[in-house]
Amino acid sequence: QWLEEVLPASLYVRVPGTDASASFSVGDRDRLKAIDGIAKIQFARTLDLTIEPERPSIELIARTIDRSNPGAQLPITGAVLNAREQLNNCTMIYVSEPASGLYNWQTGDRINLPLASESTNSNCFQVGAIWRDYARQSGAIAIDRNDFVAITGDPAVSSASIWLEDSAKDTDVIARIRTQLDTLQ
Repeated sequence: QWLEEVLPASLYVRVPGTDASASFSVGDRDRLKAIDGIAKIQFARTLDLTIEPERPSIELIARTIDRSNPGAQLPITGAVLNAREQLNNCTMIYVSEPASGLYNWQTGDRINLPLASESTNSNCFQVGAIWRDYARQSGAIAIDRNDFVAITGDPAVSSASIWLEDSAKDTDVIARIRTQLDTLQ
């Protein structure tokens, strides 16, 4: 049960490379969505984010998050900020336990993140909840992908969470994904 909360999808795929330009094109995403045996696929964008130069970078994860129930996508560990508590013009984010400890962030805190593009000046973010993450020791921040795109103008995605159809064999789908990824340009 714990593992299904932390890693709910059947398979995970990530673009090789760590630079900000590593991403799946729209065509790549369409081809991955069309693979037989895949019931659902969600794309995300991951980037390293430096908050303070003297501290380790934090991984920013722009992914689908249901604002009315963030616990459906993230293993929330405590209270969730409700809509009445949200600050005007602030974007809701969710910080992992390590990020919370590193920066002493708590649910409800207003923080600044270096995310605004030249076309926006949005830099107000509010911690909506703390979540458990065992994959990133230096911490992570999750933001709804639609909010991220609106703020940054960056629609790129670099990873995919994949749920299989009930009748699909994971080894068959993995082989199809590998074949498809070999053709990605």
